[in-house]
Amino acid sequence: MSSAMPSVMPSVMPSVMPSEMPSEMPSDNTKSRCSLICKLVNNPVSMFVITISIISSIQWFSIKFLATNCSKDGFMGFLYNFMSLGSPICMFINSIQYHISTYYITIWASAAASILTYFLGSRFT
Repeated sequence: MSSAMPSVMPSVMPSVMPSEMPSEMPSDNTKSRCSLICKLVNNPVSMFVITISIISSIQWFSIKFLATNCSKDGFMGFLYNFMSLGSPICMFINSIQYHISTYYITIWASAAASILTYFLGSRFT
């Protein structure tokens, strides 16, 4: 009563010729780029410089946006300020730049405390 049914399951392995198979090992150039990036990311000094650079850039773009779109020069800028003062976009960008500047100060204070702790800790050990 039982007849042998052929398997209807499709093959899981793709039909790729061995010459078309991608190499499993990355090239030496890829390894060196990855190791350089990994070294930069794992180095505390470079992470500090990268973080400060990103924060400074975002804050600079925020100030430029505020100066260009939310306040104008001269007496007409004084009058324009009455209408743009409550703008949600201007308030949002101003809030971002304010908080970023406080984070910037906190990061510098943390770096100073870390350096001080490192030197004091190495002196007493």
